[in-house]
Amino acid sequence: MEVWEKMQKAPNSAPGADRINIRMLRAADPGALILTRFYRCCLMKKWVPLQWKQSVCKLLYKDGDKERLANWRPIALEPVLQRVISAVVASRMTSWARANGLISSEAQKGFQPADGTSEHNFVMEVAIQEARRTNAQLAISWLDISNAFGTVSHQVLFPLLERYGLDPLHLEFIRNLYTDATIAIKGANGTHVTATWSVGVRQGDPCSGILFALFVEPLLRSVLPVLPRDAEKTAVNVLGQHITALAYADDIALFAPSIGVMQQQLCKIQGMASAMGFRFNPKKCASLYLKRAVVNAATFTISGEEIPALVHGDSYRYLGVAAGLGKPQTPFSLLRENLREAELIFRSKLAPWQMMDAYRTYVLPRLTFQLTIAKFHNVKQSAGEYDRAILRLVKRCFQLPVETSTDFVRAPRSCGGLGVPSLRELYATAKITRALKMLWSPCQVVSTLAARQLRTVASAYFAKRSKDVEAADLSTFMNAARSTPLDRSGYPTCLWMDACKQMTYLTKVVLLDRSSSRFITTGRSSKRSYQSCRRCGYDRETLPHILQHCRQFSAPAYQARRDAVQGRLETVMRRRFPNLRVNRALQEIGSNKRPDLVVVDEEARKTYFLKISNFSLYATAKITRALKMLWSPCQVVSTLAARQLRTVASAYFAKRSKDVEAADLSTFMNAARSTPLDRSGYPTCLWMDARKQMAYLTKVAGVDSYFLVGETETSFIIRNSLGQTVSVLSPSRKNKVMNVLGGAIQTRHLDAWLQCKRQGKTASCVVLDRSSSRFITTGRYTSFAALRFALPARLDLLPCRARSSKRSYQSCRRCGYDRETLPHILQHCRQFSAPAYQARHDAVQGRLETVMRRRFPNLRVNRALPEIGSNKRPDLVVVDEEARSVILLDVAIVFENTAAAFVDARIRKWAHYEKEILAYRLQGYSVTFDAIVVGSLGTWDPKNDAILKRIGVVSERYLRLMKVLVVSEMLEHSSKIYRKHLGLRDLLPESGTNRRPVGTTETYPPGGDLRQKKRNNISAKASGGKCLERRKTSPVGMPTQRGELQCQPPTCSRSTPAGTAPAPPQVQPTQSRQATKPVTTPAADETIEARGLV
Repeated sequence: MEVWEKMQKAPNSAPGADRINIRMLRAADPGALILTRFYRCCLMKKWVPLQWKQSVCKLLYKDGDKERLANWRPIALEPVLQRVISAVVASRMTSWARANGLISSEAQKGFQPADGTSEHNFVMEVAIQEARRTNAQLAISWLDISNAFGTVSHQVLFPLLERYGLDPLHLEFIRNLYTDATIAIKGANGTHVTATWSVGVRQGDPCSGILFALFVEPLLRSVLPVLPRDAEKTAVNVLGQHITALAYADDIALFAPSIGVMQQQLCKIQGMASAMGFRFNPKKCASLYLKRAVVNAATFTISGEEIPALVHGDSYRYLGVAAGLGKPQTPFSLLRENLREAELIFRSKLAPWQMMDAYRTYVLPRLTFQLTIAKFHNVKQSAGEYDRAILRLVKRCFQLPVETSTDFVRAPRSCGGLGVPSLRELYATAKITRALKMLWSPCQVVSTLAARQLRTVASAYFAKRSKDVEAADLSTFMNAARSTPLDRSGYPTCLWMDACKQMTYLTKVVLLDRSSSRFITTGRSSKRSYQSCRRCGYDRETLPHILQHCRQFSAPAYQARRDAVQGRLETVMRRRFPNLRVNRALQEIGSNKRPDLVVVDEEARKTYFLKISNFSLYATAKITRALKMLWSPCQVVSTLAARQLRTVASAYFAKRSKDVEAADLSTFMNAARSTPLDRSGYPTCLWMDARKQMAYLTKVAGVDSYFLVGETETSFIIRNSLGQTVSVLSPSRKNKVMNVLGGAIQTRHLDAWLQCKRQGKTASCVVLDRSSSRFITTGRYTSFAALRFALPARLDLLPCRARSSKRSYQSCRRCGYDRETLPHILQHCRQFSAPAYQARHDAVQGRLETVMRRRFPNLRVNRALPEIGSNKRPDLVVVDEEARSVILLDVAIVFENTAAAFVDARIRKWAHYEKEILAYRLQGYSVTFDAIVVGSLGTWDPKNDAILKRIGVVSERYLRLMKVLVVSEMLEHSSKIYRKHLGLRDLLPESGTNRRPVGTTETYPPGGDLRQKKRNNISAKASGGKCLERRKTSPVGMPTQRGELQCQPPTCSRSTPAGTAPAPPQVQPTQSRQATKPVTTPAADETIEARGLV
């Protein structure tokens, strides 16, 4: 069981020298019964096959000079049989080491079952924040070991494992695995060099991680305190937790409360490293010393050399995240790199579904990691630009029109969407997930730090002592930034809501110093190609920029305007305060800052500051109007104002109007003001970020989430728009927070897509069965032409004459029907497409006939019913005279504009065969009748599964495959019907069938360009043998026709206008259908025709 579990979790990576991969092992030994016995014999006999000791190392070129070995990445390939048993031994050793306390789990997070990078960065972040907040001393040293994994001494490793008390069976297995082990290094040109493993751990071996962790443990314990009294002297006290060292494999960070203690720690770890054969690289190390919340100069040495010290504004990259007091990070560089990789993926020769898989596999995980751990500012603008760029790439990938709904792109793939997440929503989800993971961490130090930091922030918010903060206060704090009951009550915007908002504006904006702020607004016209400032070259010349920020040209004017206001105030204040100082430094406290107006009264020990700032006339007017209405001498006006204020406050507090007190009115008007937390100067931390992102998800993404802090456990609740609880997350489900939140966001986008008046018509049918959208993610059994047709057709974005109401001609170009809509083209244009409709119907009927013929040899297809004398011809009929039973199945192809289309089709079929069913029953037959309903745009009615299972013609496994095949055939036939109707060029030759066997890659016409054949072969290998599109190639090997939806010019006697490409002769109609237009009777409306049957 243990072996089979490891085999199931093992990735299907490249095989070793024996060319055996994990898939072969799973197929050859299901359940791992044989391998379990074989591995047990190997351990008991202390025998390791010679092939397991031989590794293959391939060098992959990275960049730079090819002659330098450092520019090649070594990739070790181990035999798969050895990897499986090593994984089992590594799992046992990890459990044994953690159970016996052989690994400092609070300090060493490398190769452990924990989110080590996130937890270590959180501990370091909290330590720096608390040192700045409390003005405490803090010294940090980041150490780098030169070639740590390659310098592990075997003479030290095996005696160390024996001293730890490792099981002799496992110890001998590891010893034999390393004895006489070799590695063959293969170069790019085929040459190879064989070397022996005399030092270091084996690369690619599952045991290497735990072996290195056990080997480096004495290095950590040399600096960790042994007794609690030692921790008080050598460790840093962070919210009651003593932090001395953090390590992730060979990335080590030391903490100390002073310079002297840090140098002692460095000397201890240097001595132990020398004894173990390690060597530090001082040039790649770094140090930071904080004193009184600022960076101070400090010199630390290791290995006889100085460690580079960080200054204010510098940072050190620790575990992928910048640590220190660097400048606030902007996501521009990160997003630019990710966007560049995304563009390379979407502009490659991969199939559309392969591009989406590559984007989710290589770009999104790295982006999610950075958004989770790193701290960014100005995320909103950067995320918007990134999302717009990704939307353009995705729409170009699937050849979707520009007006494609964003909710369709964001909707889950299982429901027919593309499942591309929004970066802003991903950022909010990542921050909330990290906060919950830290709070629910199995590491006691991390969870305690998170809980105490939350309590500390909440105490600043409520202006209480930390010990007085209760669990209810924590819940209130985390949910305080959420929408208030007033916002959710639907109460219309009124005078008091405006006044409340403008009071917030005056508090947060006008009364604060705005000298360093920047306004980011949109330009007056987004259509102009030039929007830069004509004076200073700024990106956008807006009115705020002209009046406030164009300092290179208007700085003297800005100063004159400021001095005018300052002069007025100076004249008024000089009478009251003769000792008024204007634009002078604050010499009493040794500050160089120069307020505009300062009055220092030494006798009264009072100081008055005044800073000139921009004043908001709009905010003043709103507040003034509210007060005038409340204080109006007219009794009617004042009474109306007072009662409206009380009514709004009652909605805010969810009380009755008569229960609202005067204190409640004051609280309401001041509720949107800055909180004590905003004025306390508490630095931004994990919980403030999580609180803001919860508010964003509620306000923008429409996902309600709540913290419920109890006495013993904290829960996280997610609710839908109706207030119903969707999920309750607890510490046992901390690894599912990201997926659950992301799923809730995708569900909201799906709901928005379903509510789209036009593009969401077919979505209600697509979401019924996952098989309807399986082709989007896998591309199996679907050509490129059908894929390009399917998505725009489901969104009703294909060009038709009646699609736009502004056209003067909307009649069908083939049969002359009043309105040429997509339902008409795919379902009702029988004078032109009747054979194609029948072929599409017969494709589904043929699939059912194939599976039913095995069970019922007497199956009748499209025959009359002689037993009851009826001339109606159901598609599939089975009459069993012995059992006196009849099975009647009829195929219905409908246009799925609403979910009711499937229901209407079944009702019509029942009404059509009602007399025949009754006649059979009168003769004593038991009748089983139902309709197999399929949408013309590739949707499957899940009610079809019940009838197919009831008659027992398909298994559960084949039913899943058959549904995918039917959906693919519907798309293929409907795509050809649409193209033929519009007179578009066919991408596939008209020979027998337009479907090719899976994996064929020949070009069309036969004998095409050799480079195009080679390109098709590469695409076939990349797509795993998927059905590829045959494309006509030009002499230089580039496809001249990629299947874009291009309308063929109408046939006329005049010559083709200049600039219009003439259509090929073989695809032009010989006679205009409009010339011989028959008289038709139009249906009542488009809705009725969309529900028609074949």
